[in-house]
Amino acid sequence: MALIGTIRKNFWFVLIVLGLALAAFILMDMQGNANRGGAAMNMGEIAGQKIDYREFSKAETALYSGNPDQFGRRKNLWDFFVEKAIVEEQANDLGLGVTKAELMDLQFGNRLSPIITNNYRNPQTGQVDRTTLLQHKQMIEGNEELPDQFENFWAEQEKQIQKTELQNKIGNLVSKAIYTPDFLVEETGAAANSSLSMSYVKIPFDAIDTDVKVTDADISAYISDNAKKYTSKEETRVLEYAVVDVYPTAADSLKWRTEISELGNTFRTQASESDSLFAFNNGGFWSSIYFANDDLPEGLKGRMDALNPGETYGPYVEQGAYFVAKLLDKKVMPDSAEAKHILRRITTGTPEDFAAAEAFIDSLQNELNRGAKFDKLAEDNSQDPGSAINGGDLGTFKQGSMLPAFNNAVFNGRAGGIYKVRTQVGVHLIKVEDLIYNNRDDKFQVAYIRTPIIPTERTQNDINDKISDLISQNRDMGSMRAAAEAMGYNFQSSAPLTVNDYSIGSLGSDQSSRDMVKWAFESDTELNEVSPTVYSYSDKVNYYDNKYVIVALKSIQSAGLYSAESMRSTLETVVANQKKAESIVGSLGSDLAAAAEKYGVEVKTADNISMNASFIPGLGAENQVIAKAFATDVNATTSVIGSSGVFLVSPTNKVEGTVGNIPQMRQLKTTSSRSQAELKTIEALKKMVDIEDNRATFF
Repeated sequence: MALIGTIRKNFWFVLIVLGLALAAFILMDMQGNANRGGAAMNMGEIAGQKIDYREFSKAETALYSGNPDQFGRRKNLWDFFVEKAIVEEQANDLGLGVTKAELMDLQFGNRLSPIITNNYRNPQTGQVDRTTLLQHKQMIEGNEELPDQFENFWAEQEKQIQKTELQNKIGNLVSKAIYTPDFLVEETGAAANSSLSMSYVKIPFDAIDTDVKVTDADISAYISDNAKKYTSKEETRVLEYAVVDVYPTAADSLKWRTEISELGNTFRTQASESDSLFAFNNGGFWSSIYFANDDLPEGLKGRMDALNPGETYGPYVEQGAYFVAKLLDKKVMPDSAEAKHILRRITTGTPEDFAAAEAFIDSLQNELNRGAKFDKLAEDNSQDPGSAINGGDLGTFKQGSMLPAFNNAVFNGRAGGIYKVRTQVGVHLIKVEDLIYNNRDDKFQVAYIRTPIIPTERTQNDINDKISDLISQNRDMGSMRAAAEAMGYNFQSSAPLTVNDYSIGSLGSDQSSRDMVKWAFESDTELNEVSPTVYSYSDKVNYYDNKYVIVALKSIQSAGLYSAESMRSTLETVVANQKKAESIVGSLGSDLAAAAEKYGVEVKTADNISMNASFIPGLGAENQVIAKAFATDVNATTSVIGSSGVFLVSPTNKVEGTVGNIPQMRQLKTTSSRSQAELKTIEALKKMVDIEDNRATFF
């Protein structure tokens, strides 16, 4: 009360303070807006070209609005901006460009850009949808105002087309300069044509009964020997994390069973014409197909015969959910059918498009009525190239193999019947050749409702609270590990992570994974610190929290060679296998049979192995073994440590390769090298430019 009285007496002073605070806030906001117009919006800089966040976001919205993978799409878009900056710099130095006439040809002409062929491919035909492309051309060239979304999409698409064409031109310059000299043709040709046969003994690592201790020095030595593979260009951090899975309780299961039982009563008593909608609205499904008893879900096999149409069965448990099934109909149906068809495809899906297709089919049906042959009409008029060449013949197919309307017309029709059917791909004229019955048993048409057996919100909250309490009481990794493992939670280590990573081990790509990485790279995050956040992951089907994650920062690795600590979880087994192999490789001797007997394995053979072979049946992907075998004389013996064990190898025959037609071999080698020129050129250029990457500031 004393404080309130003081405020009342000095109210004028409070107003002044509030006014100053408001003014300061406005000034800060103005300053923030100014900053956001400049350096604060800079996502990065490549070859001197800045990438503005607003431009990046605009491109993301225009190109990827329907793509739910926000992390993947942002990475792809970043790569595009990087390559675009590099390509434009090189093109400018080389005097290359894309003229307006070229751009029009790449967008609408006979030399379509791969960007256009990908964006305008008809998923049903696999061909470029020229009709839609022409409509968009007319929109662009007309005077009508274009929708903002389309205008933005087209502008971004043009940038991609120009970048792709410039990159292709640069790649062609490099490609045309590639030449393969005679000595390289002779060496690679001889290697490709060389072969050997050999006997060998493979001793798997787990068959070597030797205890080894892997020290940090051992791991560091392995990293140094494989420096190219284990060097990072930027700082990395390793997380240690425990995953707590969230499962439903017995009370949860009872709740869902009670719920679906009540729904099942409604399902049974409602009108049959509402069955499909009711099933759809209650997590289930409905199919027009009639299933044989053996084709029903496991929980329904042998159950439908006792039911009459309109009756239900359940609840029963299958695939982690409660189901109630309703028998809609049962009758004797064909098991398979033979049919022919004539298809007139639709492209735009408009009523006019369908009307034109139906009119064409009607004219063909009139010709059939006048005595024309179905096979001939199909060959001349069907737009299904796979069957038209055979007079429209589709062969023998089972129920459900065709689109629903097509399937219903055939299996509810009669042998010899002619039917006109509309599907999403077009209008069909169908001739049923034969209906085939394996037996005369009833088949069943069934609808289902479904309730997944998942943790309730209360169960999820209880586990979340439990993990939160554990974290609040254990803020360092030492105490957390002891407390968590006492509760049955086991920790694992991530791979080295960079500041822009968004995927962590088996947790995969997720906003929570991204948040974990961002926390790890915060300036005030310390080694062995436990994150105060409980990270949650959701079931992608039933949308509940299916796991909670406890996270700590295990190590920080500066750019350069990885440390032993950061790579121990990844390399410990590899290095242990290497040490075990080294302990026996010198004592194997040269007797394959003796080595096989000692380690309980067999002497095996491999014949006609090419020097270029990457995989040998029975041997696997063992490049070191193949290389060592080719370097060993026939009937001599050598030992080698492979990727899956220790090998004792003895070549039994060798065929030295020769080169026949050198010009032809040169052409093949040159063509192969040139096909990789564009990709390798852009990758080489990326290594030559300075790339400043500030993406982590924004997402």
